[in-house]
Amino acid sequence: MLMLDTANVDKAKELVRTGLFKGITTNPTILARSNLGQDAIPGLYEEFCKLPFEHIFFQAIGYSTGELLESGLEIANLGRNIIVKVPASREGYEVVHELHSRGIPTLLTAAYHPTQAMAAKELGCWGIAPYAGRLEDLGQDPVKTIATMVDILRGTGVRTFAASLRSPDIVGILGARGVPDFTMSVEIAERIIDNPHTLEAVDAFMRDSEKMSHHDHNLER
Repeated sequence: MLMLDTANVDKAKELVRTGLFKGITTNPTILARSNLGQDAIPGLYEEFCKLPFEHIFFQAIGYSTGELLESGLEIANLGRNIIVKVPASREGYEVVHELHSRGIPTLLTAAYHPTQAMAAKELGCWGIAPYAGRLEDLGQDPVKTIATMVDILRGTGVRTFAASLRSPDIVGILGARGVPDFTMSVEIAERIIDNPHTLEAVDAFMRDSEKMSHHDHNLER
């Protein structure tokens, strides 16, 4: 399942028309890039609900367990199609455990190690979001790490949800290694949609077709 990682409503409206994207994710950093804070989440939710998304993800924030839980509950109360993102930290695990006791689905986010996938399995999360690009920044092999998470979670129903994707290539490689879900920036989504070699081929098809149409027209004369 492909999803968009953006708070740009106009871009989301444009890209969802391709039929490729089934959900949308944000986090505090993505909100900040659009000059938005957590207080913008209810309005964004209303806009996202106008689009054919199966899942909408917003991230809970807070240093303490209490703050994080309060934020998560506020997000969950917006609607049934929301999945609450919670960092894979000690406080996050406590909050996820409490949210699940209330029937609220969660996505463990900011994941860097296979043992965090084990935690997601134990907690019964909807999924876990490992950060491919940031793993690479740390000198780790993102494909190996994320593929290990896939192996850990196979058959459990907990989804591996790759994030921090910096090229179409990593999306394809991780897809081949069994990763079922991806969230990507508008830039990466557009690079996947508008493959330059495909566009060149389409232009060549059109030029050849126009040549033949012109040729047929001359024969008729």
